[in-house]
Amino acid sequence: GGQRWRALTVDDHQRLVTVEAASTAQKPKFSGSVGQVHDRIRQEMYRLYCSDAVPGFLDPNAQTLLQQTRSTFAAYELAQTALLEQDQDTLLFCWQGDKVLNTIAVQLAARGLKAYRDSIAIVVRKTSASALMMHLGELVDAGPADGPELAATISNKTIDKYDSFLTPELLCHNYAESQLDVQKAWETLRHIVDGTAT
Repeated sequence: GGQRWRALTVDDHQRLVTVEAASTAQKPKFSGSVGQVHDRIRQEMYRLYCSDAVPGFLDPNAQTLLQQTRSTFAAYELAQTALLEQDQDTLLFCWQGDKVLNTIAVQLAARGLKAYRDSIAIVVRKTSASALMMHLGELVDAGPADGPELAATISNKTIDKYDSFLTPELLCHNYAESQLDVQKAWETLRHIVDGTAT
């Protein structure tokens, strides 16, 4: 009825919840983490940035934000390159989902690079674009990684509620399945190295 309620008791056997009207209107708190971004979302972002079309559902403020983003995208020539040097670091734009970015970041870290995912890009610390491209080429030449073997290089793989009860081997398999996409990561790197990305 649009009111806020406070649960007093829960009887699982009878499927009965006893409630009373809440005296204060506080926002409910939800635990948990943000879901992973799918490949299709980032590919659509890339398509929108490369286009001049303005979606009809955008209000004036959203249209302004889109134009500002497109200007930045064009200024850094991200339609032509996947690598962007910034100070001593290099940003790698793959325009793929979180699983692919996670995989590539872990592969680079396994090679001794300080790589981490930062929103839509992978940041590789104290590495030039040319040096990073050499690493990417070697990863492509090696073929798709083995998911569980790659997961084994990660020190903290405990993500889900019951991960602490898994054996190390099963934890690697679980992490590889839920957080990595070795085939798509290899295909993405191959397109970047060949100059045919996105």
